Amino acid sequence: MSLSCAAAAVLSLAAAQAGGAPGSPGAGSPAAGPGNAAQAAGAQEAVNPPPSMNMRIPGTRTSPSEMSAGLDLALSTQLLTQTINQTGGASQVVQTGLQISPLLAGGLLVRRFGVALGYNPQLYLVSVTEGPLDVLHRGWLLMEYNAAATWRLYLAERFTYGTNNLATPVLGNGGSIGQQPPTLNPVRLASVEYINNETSVGVSSRISKRLRFTFVAAFLNSGGVDAASQQVMPYQWGPRAEATLDWNVSSSSTLGTALAAQANIFPVLYAATSTSATPVSGPGRQIYIGTVAETWRIRLSRYTSTWLIGGVSLSNTDSVTDLSYKRVAPVLGAGLDSGTNTRQPVRAFLQVLLAPYVDPYLAVEYQRLSANASLTWQPSTPWLVGLAATAAYVPYRNQAQVASSASKYGTGGPTISYVPVKALAFSAGAYWQWQLGSPVAAASFNQWGGYFTVTVSDFEHI
Repeated sequence: MSLSCAAAAVLSLAAAQAGGAPGSPGAGSPAAGPGNAAQAAGAQEAVNPPPSMNMRIPGTRTSPSEMSAGLDLALSTQLLTQTINQTGGASQVVQTGLQISPLLAGGLLVRRFGVALGYNPQLYLVSVTEGPLDVLHRGWLLMEYNAAATWRLYLAERFTYGTNNLATPVLGNGGSIGQQPPTLNPVRLASVEYINNETSVGVSSRISKRLRFTFVAAFLNSGGVDAASQQVMPYQWGPRAEATLDWNVSSSSTLGTALAAQANIFPVLYAATSTSATPVSGPGRQIYIGTVAETWRIRLSRYTSTWLIGGVSLSNTDSVTDLSYKRVAPVLGAGLDSGTNTRQPVRAFLQVLLAPYVDPYLAVEYQRLSANASLTWQPSTPWLVGLAATAAYVPYRNQAQVASSASKYGTGGPTISYVPVKALAFSAGAYWQWQLGSPVAAASFNQWGGYFTVTVSDFEHI
Protein backbone atom coordinates (compact mmCIF):
# COMPACT_ATOMS: atom_id res chain seq x y z
CA MET A 1 0.00 0.00 0.00
CA SER A 2 1.55 3.29 -1.04
CA LEU A 3 0.77 6.68 0.42
CA SER A 4 -1.24 8.97 -1.82
CA CYS A 5 0.41 12.13 -3.16
CA ALA A 6 -2.62 14.41 -3.35
CA ALA A 7 -4.88 15.76 -0.61
CA ALA A 8 -8.65 15.40 -0.88
CA ALA A 9 -10.81 18.37 -1.92
CA VAL A 10 -11.75 20.78 0.87
CA LEU A 11 -15.12 21.96 -0.33
CA SER A 12 -15.92 19.88 -3.41
CA LEU A 13 -19.42 20.31 -4.75
CA ALA A 14 -20.01 16.56 -4.72
CA ALA A 15 -18.39 14.07 -2.39
CA ALA A 16 -17.37 10.67 -3.67
CA GLN A 17 -20.14 8.10 -3.72
CA ALA A 18 -18.42 5.93 -1.15
CA GLY A 19 -18.51 8.77 1.35
CA GLY A 20 -21.12 11.27 2.50
CA ALA A 21 -22.60 13.59 -0.08
CA PRO A 22 -23.47 17.21 0.67
CA GLY A 23 -26.68 17.26 2.63
CA SER A 24 -26.24 13.73 3.95
CA PRO A 25 -26.30 13.00 7.68
CA GLY A 26 -22.62 12.20 7.58
CA ALA A 27 -21.25 15.10 5.63
CA GLY A 28 -23.73 17.89 6.14
CA SER A 29 -23.81 20.47 3.36
CA PRO A 30 -20.58 22.43 2.99
CA ALA A 31 -21.16 25.68 1.19
CA ALA A 32 -19.83 26.07 -2.32
CA GLY A 33 -16.25 27.19 -2.31
CA PRO A 34 -12.71 26.52 -3.51
CA GLY A 35 -13.27 22.88 -4.41
CA ASN A 36 -9.67 22.18 -5.40
CA ALA A 37 -8.14 24.24 -2.63
CA ALA A 38 -6.38 21.45 -0.79
CA GLN A 39 -5.25 19.50 -3.82
CA ALA A 40 -1.46 19.46 -3.90
CA ALA A 41 0.08 21.49 -6.69
CA GLY A 42 0.97 19.25 -9.60
CA ALA A 43 1.57 19.31 -13.31
CA GLN A 44 -1.19 21.03 -15.26
CA GLU A 45 -0.28 19.58 -18.62
CA ALA A 46 -2.87 16.80 -18.21
CA VAL A 47 -6.57 17.53 -18.55
CA ASN A 48 -7.87 16.17 -15.25
CA PRO A 49 -11.51 16.05 -14.16
CA PRO A 50 -12.91 18.37 -11.48
CA PRO A 51 -12.38 16.86 -8.01
CA SER A 52 -16.05 15.91 -7.59
CA MET A 53 -15.92 13.78 -10.75
CA ASN A 54 -12.55 12.16 -10.30
CA MET A 55 -13.77 8.58 -10.64
CA ARG A 56 -11.97 5.93 -12.64
CA ILE A 57 -13.67 3.92 -15.35
CA PRO A 58 -12.98 0.20 -14.65
CA GLY A 59 -10.64 -1.37 -17.17
CA THR A 60 -8.53 1.74 -17.74
CA ARG A 61 -5.77 1.39 -15.17
CA THR A 62 -3.21 1.38 -17.98
CA SER A 63 -3.18 3.42 -21.15
CA PRO A 64 -6.50 2.70 -22.88
CA SER A 65 -6.58 1.05 -26.29
CA GLU A 66 -9.15 1.78 -28.97
CA MET A 67 -11.64 -0.21 -26.90
CA SER A 68 -11.38 -1.51 -23.35
CA ALA A 69 -13.77 -2.82 -20.72
CA GLY A 70 -13.48 -3.71 -17.08
CA LEU A 71 -15.36 -5.21 -14.14
CA ASP A 72 -14.61 -4.56 -10.49
CA LEU A 73 -15.89 -6.49 -7.49
CA ALA A 74 -15.45 -5.61 -3.82
CA LEU A 75 -16.71 -6.76 -0.44
CA SER A 76 -16.17 -4.96 2.85
CA THR A 77 -17.22 -6.48 6.19
CA GLN A 78 -17.06 -4.45 9.38
CA LEU A 79 -17.64 -5.60 12.96
CA LEU A 80 -18.01 -2.82 15.54
CA THR A 81 -18.96 -2.30 19.18
CA GLN A 82 -19.88 1.12 20.52
CA THR A 83 -20.89 2.88 23.73
CA ILE A 84 -23.10 5.97 23.61
CA ASN A 85 -23.15 8.48 26.47
CA GLN A 86 -25.52 11.47 26.51
CA THR A 87 -25.79 14.27 29.05
CA GLY A 88 -28.54 13.66 31.58
CA GLY A 89 -28.63 9.90 31.16
CA ALA A 90 -26.64 6.76 31.77
CA SER A 91 -24.33 5.26 29.19
CA GLN A 92 -25.96 2.95 26.70
CA VAL A 93 -23.94 -0.02 25.49
CA VAL A 94 -24.95 -0.83 21.96
CA GLN A 95 -24.54 -4.49 21.09
CA THR A 96 -21.98 -5.44 18.51
CA GLY A 97 -23.14 -4.61 15.00
CA LEU A 98 -22.18 -5.90 11.59
CA GLN A 99 -21.89 -3.86 8.40
CA ILE A 100 -21.40 -5.38 4.95
CA SER A 101 -20.78 -3.31 1.80
CA PRO A 102 -20.55 -5.29 -1.46
CA LEU A 103 -19.67 -3.47 -4.64
CA LEU A 104 -20.12 -4.19 -8.33
CA ALA A 105 -18.84 -1.78 -10.97
CA GLY A 106 -18.33 -2.03 -14.70
CA GLY A 107 -16.99 0.26 -17.37
CA LEU A 108 -16.46 0.56 -21.09
CA LEU A 109 -14.12 2.87 -23.00
CA VAL A 110 -14.53 3.24 -26.77
CA ARG A 111 -12.16 5.68 -28.40
CA ARG A 112 -12.98 9.05 -26.77
CA PHE A 113 -16.11 8.00 -24.90
CA GLY A 114 -16.25 6.20 -21.57
CA VAL A 115 -19.08 5.08 -19.31
CA ALA A 116 -19.08 3.39 -15.90
CA LEU A 117 -21.80 2.05 -13.58
CA GLY A 118 -21.50 1.06 -9.94
CA TYR A 119 -23.68 -0.31 -7.13
CA ASN A 120 -22.42 -0.24 -3.54
CA PRO A 121 -25.19 -0.94 -0.96
CA GLN A 122 -24.58 -0.70 2.78
CA LEU A 123 -26.13 -3.46 4.89
CA TYR A 124 -26.01 -2.68 8.60
CA LEU A 125 -27.17 -5.14 11.24
CA VAL A 126 -27.54 -2.90 14.30
CA SER A 127 -27.27 -5.90 16.65
CA VAL A 128 -25.79 -9.18 15.52
CA THR A 129 -28.22 -11.11 17.76
CA GLU A 130 -31.37 -9.01 17.45
CA GLY A 131 -31.23 -6.72 14.40
CA PRO A 132 -32.78 -4.73 12.82
CA LEU A 133 -31.18 -4.73 9.37
CA ASP A 134 -30.78 -1.30 7.79
CA VAL A 135 -30.30 -1.33 4.01
CA LEU A 136 -28.93 1.74 2.25
CA HIS A 137 -28.75 1.49 -1.55
CA ARG A 138 -25.97 3.47 -3.23
CA GLY A 139 -25.21 3.66 -6.94
CA TRP A 140 -23.45 5.88 -9.44
CA LEU A 141 -23.03 6.55 -13.15
CA LEU A 142 -20.11 8.31 -14.81
CA MET A 143 -19.86 9.36 -18.46
CA GLU A 144 -16.74 10.97 -19.91
CA TYR A 145 -16.08 12.37 -23.36
CA ASN A 146 -12.60 13.39 -24.46
CA ALA A 147 -13.74 16.00 -26.93
CA ALA A 148 -10.19 17.06 -27.80
CA ALA A 149 -6.66 16.88 -26.53
CA THR A 150 -7.23 20.00 -24.46
CA TRP A 151 -10.69 19.53 -22.97
CA ARG A 152 -13.10 16.90 -21.62
CA LEU A 153 -16.77 16.68 -20.69
CA TYR A 154 -18.20 14.77 -17.72
CA LEU A 155 -21.59 13.69 -16.42
CA ALA A 156 -22.05 12.03 -13.05
CA GLU A 157 -25.12 10.69 -11.27
CA ARG A 158 -24.99 9.59 -7.63
CA PHE A 159 -27.98 8.08 -5.90
CA THR A 160 -28.57 6.92 -2.31
CA TYR A 161 -31.83 5.59 -0.91
CA GLY A 162 -32.85 3.50 2.06
CA THR A 163 -32.51 3.33 5.84
CA ASN A 164 -29.64 5.38 7.21
CA ASN A 165 -28.67 4.69 10.82
CA LEU A 166 -27.50 7.95 12.38
CA ALA A 167 -25.96 6.17 15.37
CA THR A 168 -23.43 4.41 13.16
CA PRO A 169 -20.01 5.93 13.86
CA VAL A 170 -18.16 7.69 11.08
CA LEU A 171 -15.12 5.46 10.68
CA GLY A 172 -12.23 6.96 8.73
CA ASN A 173 -9.20 5.24 7.30
CA GLY A 174 -6.12 6.23 9.25
CA GLY A 175 -4.58 7.37 5.98
CA SER A 176 -7.55 9.49 4.91
CA ILE A 177 -7.01 13.22 4.79
CA GLY A 178 -8.93 16.37 4.07
CA GLN A 179 -12.19 15.02 5.48
CA GLN A 180 -14.71 17.48 6.85
CA PRO A 181 -16.16 16.79 10.32
CA PRO A 182 -19.73 15.43 10.23
CA THR A 183 -22.63 17.23 11.84
CA LEU A 184 -24.07 15.07 14.62
CA ASN A 185 -27.55 15.15 16.14
CA PRO A 186 -27.44 13.29 19.47
CA VAL A 187 -30.88 14.47 20.55
CA ARG A 188 -32.51 12.53 17.74
CA LEU A 189 -30.37 9.43 17.29
CA ALA A 190 -32.44 7.24 15.02
CA SER A 191 -32.67 5.42 11.72
CA VAL A 192 -34.27 7.52 9.00
CA GLU A 193 -35.65 6.76 5.58
CA TYR A 194 -33.20 8.76 3.53
CA ILE A 195 -32.63 9.86 -0.05
CA ASN A 196 -29.70 11.65 -1.64
CA ASN A 197 -29.60 12.24 -5.37
CA GLU A 198 -27.09 14.39 -7.22
CA THR A 199 -26.71 14.98 -10.93
CA SER A 200 -23.57 16.82 -12.07
CA VAL A 201 -22.13 17.98 -15.37
CA GLY A 202 -18.61 19.30 -15.74
CA VAL A 203 -15.94 20.42 -18.14
CA SER A 204 -12.17 20.50 -17.77
CA SER A 205 -10.03 22.44 -20.23
CA ARG A 206 -6.34 23.22 -20.63
CA ILE A 207 -6.44 26.76 -21.98
CA SER A 208 -2.68 26.96 -22.23
CA LYS A 209 0.37 25.30 -20.73
CA ARG A 210 -0.07 27.42 -17.60
CA LEU A 211 -3.86 27.84 -17.43
CA ARG A 212 -6.48 25.20 -16.60
CA PHE A 213 -10.22 25.79 -16.31
CA THR A 214 -12.85 23.57 -14.68
CA PHE A 215 -16.58 24.03 -14.23
CA VAL A 216 -19.16 21.89 -12.43
CA ALA A 217 -22.92 22.39 -12.24
CA ALA A 218 -25.00 20.10 -10.06
CA PHE A 219 -28.51 19.59 -8.77
CA LEU A 220 -29.02 18.00 -5.36
CA ASN A 221 -32.04 16.71 -3.47
CA SER A 222 -31.45 15.15 -0.08
CA GLY A 223 -33.03 14.39 3.29
CA GLY A 224 -35.76 12.36 4.93
CA VAL A 225 -38.31 10.63 2.74
CA ASP A 226 -41.37 10.63 5.02
CA ALA A 227 -42.64 13.08 7.63
CA ALA A 228 -41.17 11.12 10.55
CA SER A 229 -37.71 11.10 8.96
CA GLN A 230 -37.94 14.76 8.00
CA GLN A 231 -38.40 15.66 11.66
CA VAL A 232 -34.83 14.46 12.10
CA MET A 233 -33.35 15.18 8.66
CA PRO A 234 -35.23 17.93 6.74
CA TYR A 235 -35.63 17.42 3.01
CA GLN A 236 -33.80 19.92 0.78
CA TRP A 237 -33.09 20.53 -2.88
CA GLY A 238 -31.25 23.06 -4.98
CA PRO A 239 -28.66 23.74 -7.69
CA ARG A 240 -25.00 24.57 -7.19
CA ALA A 241 -22.15 25.54 -9.49
CA GLU A 242 -18.44 26.21 -9.25
CA ALA A 243 -15.90 27.55 -11.74
CA THR A 244 -12.15 27.48 -11.08
CA LEU A 245 -9.19 28.89 -12.98
CA ASP A 246 -5.75 27.55 -12.04
CA TRP A 247 -2.67 29.45 -13.15
CA ASN A 248 0.77 27.85 -12.89
CA VAL A 249 2.73 30.90 -11.79
CA SER A 250 5.91 28.85 -11.71
CA SER A 251 7.01 25.24 -11.62
CA SER A 252 6.39 25.19 -7.86
CA SER A 253 3.38 27.47 -7.30
CA THR A 254 -0.19 27.71 -8.54
CA LEU A 255 -2.75 30.46 -8.06
CA GLY A 256 -6.39 29.38 -8.23
CA THR A 257 -9.52 31.52 -8.47
CA ALA A 258 -12.88 29.97 -7.57
CA LEU A 259 -16.37 31.38 -8.07
CA ALA A 260 -19.19 29.34 -6.56
CA ALA A 261 -22.90 29.56 -5.85
CA GLN A 262 -25.44 27.26 -4.27
CA ALA A 263 -29.07 27.13 -3.18
CA ASN A 264 -30.41 25.03 -0.32
CA ILE A 265 -34.20 25.07 -0.40
CA PHE A 266 -36.11 23.37 2.43
CA PRO A 267 -39.77 23.16 1.30
CA VAL A 268 -41.17 22.09 4.69
CA LEU A 269 -39.75 22.01 8.20
CA TYR A 270 -41.27 19.71 10.81
CA ALA A 271 -41.11 20.43 14.52
CA ALA A 272 -38.71 17.81 15.89
CA THR A 273 -40.14 18.20 19.41
CA SER A 274 -43.79 17.86 18.40
CA THR A 275 -45.79 15.48 20.61
CA SER A 276 -48.96 15.51 18.53
CA ALA A 277 -50.13 12.46 16.62
CA THR A 278 -49.67 14.36 13.36
CA PRO A 279 -46.25 16.02 12.81
CA VAL A 280 -46.49 19.80 12.93
CA SER A 281 -45.01 21.38 9.82
CA GLY A 282 -44.20 24.93 8.85
CA PRO A 283 -42.83 26.80 5.85
CA GLY A 284 -39.24 25.99 5.02
CA ARG A 285 -36.24 28.20 4.36
CA GLN A 286 -34.42 29.18 1.19
CA ILE A 287 -30.68 29.68 1.64
CA TYR A 288 -28.52 31.15 -1.14
CA ILE A 289 -24.74 31.48 -0.86
CA GLY A 290 -22.17 32.93 -3.24
CA THR A 291 -18.41 32.61 -2.72
CA VAL A 292 -15.26 33.96 -4.34
CA ALA A 293 -11.89 32.71 -3.13
CA GLU A 294 -8.23 32.70 -4.07
CA THR A 295 -5.97 29.73 -3.37
CA TRP A 296 -2.20 29.92 -3.50
CA ARG A 297 -0.57 26.49 -3.58
CA ILE A 298 3.18 26.14 -3.19
CA ARG A 299 5.19 22.95 -3.64
CA LEU A 300 8.06 23.37 -1.20
CA SER A 301 9.65 20.10 -2.24
CA ARG A 302 8.78 16.95 -4.13
CA TYR A 303 6.86 15.58 -1.13
CA THR A 304 5.71 18.75 0.65
CA SER A 305 3.00 21.22 -0.39
CA THR A 306 1.31 24.07 1.41
CA TRP A 307 -1.61 26.33 0.54
CA LEU A 308 -3.38 29.49 1.68
CA ILE A 309 -7.04 30.33 1.02
CA GLY A 310 -8.66 33.75 1.20
CA GLY A 311 -12.04 34.99 0.06
CA VAL A 312 -15.51 36.14 0.98
CA SER A 313 -19.03 34.69 0.93
CA LEU A 314 -22.41 36.38 0.71
CA SER A 315 -25.67 34.85 1.96
CA ASN A 316 -29.30 35.92 1.82
CA THR A 317 -29.81 34.95 5.48
CA ASP A 318 -28.75 36.86 8.56
CA SER A 319 -25.76 35.32 10.23
CA VAL A 320 -26.10 33.50 13.55
CA THR A 321 -22.33 33.49 14.19
CA ASP A 322 -19.92 36.16 15.41
CA LEU A 323 -17.43 35.82 12.56
CA SER A 324 -19.82 37.35 10.02
CA TYR A 325 -20.89 40.92 9.38
CA LYS A 326 -24.60 40.94 8.58
CA ARG A 327 -24.71 38.68 5.50
CA VAL A 328 -21.03 38.85 4.55
CA ALA A 329 -18.52 36.34 5.90
CA PRO A 330 -14.81 35.64 5.36
CA VAL A 331 -13.40 32.47 3.84
CA LEU A 332 -9.94 31.66 5.20
CA GLY A 333 -7.81 28.56 5.22
CA ALA A 334 -4.30 27.12 5.41
CA GLY A 335 -2.84 23.67 5.05
CA LEU A 336 0.27 21.55 4.86
CA ASP A 337 0.80 18.15 3.25
CA SER A 338 4.23 16.65 3.84
CA GLY A 339 5.79 13.23 3.42
CA THR A 340 9.06 11.35 3.15
CA ASN A 341 10.40 9.05 0.47
CA THR A 342 12.16 6.54 2.68
CA ARG A 343 11.91 2.82 3.30
CA GLN A 344 9.42 3.62 6.08
CA PRO A 345 7.54 6.62 4.66
CA VAL A 346 5.73 9.04 6.97
CA ARG A 347 3.06 11.46 5.87
CA ALA A 348 1.50 14.35 7.79
CA PHE A 349 -1.51 16.42 6.82
CA LEU A 350 -2.93 19.48 8.59
CA GLN A 351 -5.65 21.88 7.48
CA VAL A 352 -7.67 24.68 9.07
CA LEU A 353 -10.63 26.24 7.28
CA LEU A 354 -13.15 28.97 8.08
CA ALA A 355 -16.09 28.80 5.68
CA PRO A 356 -19.90 28.95 5.48
CA TYR A 357 -21.80 25.75 6.17
CA VAL A 358 -25.44 24.68 5.80
CA ASP A 359 -26.50 22.49 8.72
CA PRO A 360 -28.64 19.60 7.38
CA TYR A 361 -30.45 19.17 10.72
CA LEU A 362 -31.21 22.80 11.61
CA ALA A 363 -31.69 24.07 8.03
CA VAL A 364 -29.60 27.17 8.81
CA GLU A 365 -26.37 28.60 7.41
CA TYR A 366 -23.50 29.59 9.67
CA GLN A 367 -19.75 30.09 9.72
CA ARG A 368 -17.70 27.30 11.24
CA LEU A 369 -14.01 26.82 11.89
CA SER A 370 -12.94 23.29 11.03
CA ALA A 371 -9.64 21.50 11.37
CA ASN A 372 -8.50 18.08 10.28
CA ALA A 373 -5.20 16.32 10.65
CA SER A 374 -3.71 12.91 9.98
CA LEU A 375 -0.41 11.14 10.46
CA THR A 376 0.49 7.88 8.73
CA TRP A 377 3.49 5.62 8.94
CA GLN A 378 4.30 2.68 6.69
CA PRO A 379 6.80 0.53 8.61
CA SER A 380 6.86 -2.04 5.81
CA THR A 381 5.15 -2.69 2.51
CA PRO A 382 2.04 -4.52 3.83
CA TRP A 383 1.55 -2.44 7.01
CA LEU A 384 0.11 1.04 7.52
CA VAL A 385 -0.41 2.77 10.88
CA GLY A 386 -2.43 5.94 11.06
CA LEU A 387 -4.02 8.52 13.32
CA ALA A 388 -6.68 10.92 12.04
CA ALA A 389 -8.91 13.53 13.65
CA THR A 390 -11.29 16.22 12.50
CA ALA A 391 -13.24 18.79 14.50
CA ALA A 392 -15.36 21.92 14.10
CA TYR A 393 -16.26 24.95 16.18
CA VAL A 394 -19.30 27.16 15.52
CA PRO A 395 -18.98 30.63 17.13
CA TYR A 396 -22.72 31.23 17.64
CA ARG A 397 -23.79 34.80 18.26
CA ASN A 398 -26.92 33.71 20.10
CA GLN A 399 -27.07 30.03 21.01
CA ALA A 400 -30.75 30.34 21.93
CA GLN A 401 -31.59 30.66 18.21
CA VAL A 402 -30.34 27.11 17.64
CA ALA A 403 -30.79 25.61 21.09
CA SER A 404 -30.73 22.01 19.86
CA SER A 405 -27.34 22.46 18.23
CA ALA A 406 -23.82 22.06 19.55
CA SER A 407 -20.97 24.52 19.12
CA LYS A 408 -18.16 21.94 19.14
CA TYR A 409 -18.02 18.49 17.58
CA GLY A 410 -15.61 16.10 15.91
CA THR A 411 -14.34 12.57 15.44
CA GLY A 412 -11.00 10.80 15.50
CA GLY A 413 -9.02 7.71 16.33
CA PRO A 414 -6.12 5.40 15.43
CA THR A 415 -6.09 2.56 12.93
CA ILE A 416 -3.74 -0.13 11.69
CA SER A 417 -4.00 -1.89 8.33
CA TYR A 418 -2.40 -4.99 6.90
CA VAL A 419 -2.48 -5.58 3.13
CA PRO A 420 -0.79 -8.91 2.33
CA VAL A 421 -1.88 -8.74 -1.30
CA LYS A 422 -3.36 -5.99 -3.41
CA ALA A 423 -6.94 -7.28 -3.27
CA LEU A 424 -7.07 -8.11 0.45
CA ALA A 425 -6.90 -5.74 3.43
CA PHE A 426 -7.39 -6.12 7.18
CA SER A 427 -7.93 -3.08 9.41
CA ALA A 428 -8.54 -2.52 13.11
CA GLY A 429 -8.94 0.63 15.12
CA ALA A 430 -10.73 2.69 17.71
CA TYR A 431 -12.88 5.78 17.35
CA TRP A 432 -14.32 8.62 19.39
CA GLN A 433 -17.14 10.88 18.21
CA TRP A 434 -18.09 13.79 20.38
CA GLN A 435 -20.43 16.76 20.43
CA LEU A 436 -20.48 19.41 23.14
CA GLY A 437 -23.31 21.84 23.67
CA SER A 438 -23.33 25.21 25.37
CA PRO A 439 -25.04 26.39 28.59
CA VAL A 440 -28.13 26.93 26.42
CA ALA A 441 -27.82 23.76 24.34
CA ALA A 442 -27.80 21.00 26.93
CA ALA A 443 -27.14 18.20 24.44
CA SER A 444 -23.71 16.67 24.92
CA PHE A 445 -22.79 13.40 23.30
CA ASN A 446 -19.90 10.98 23.36
CA GLN A 447 -19.55 7.78 21.40
CA TRP A 448 -16.57 5.48 21.45
CA GLY A 449 -15.69 1.95 20.52
CA GLY A 450 -13.61 -0.27 18.29
CA TYR A 451 -13.91 -1.95 14.92
CA PHE A 452 -12.38 -4.63 12.75
CA THR A 453 -12.76 -4.73 8.97
CA VAL A 454 -11.92 -7.12 6.17
CA THR A 455 -11.96 -5.83 2.61
CA VAL A 456 -11.65 -7.93 -0.53
CA SER A 457 -11.36 -5.59 -3.47
CA ASP A 458 -9.66 -4.74 -6.71
CA PHE A 459 -11.71 -1.57 -6.97
CA GLU A 460 -9.94 1.76 -7.55
CA HIS A 461 -12.60 4.05 -8.99
CA ILE A 462 -11.84 6.96 -6.66
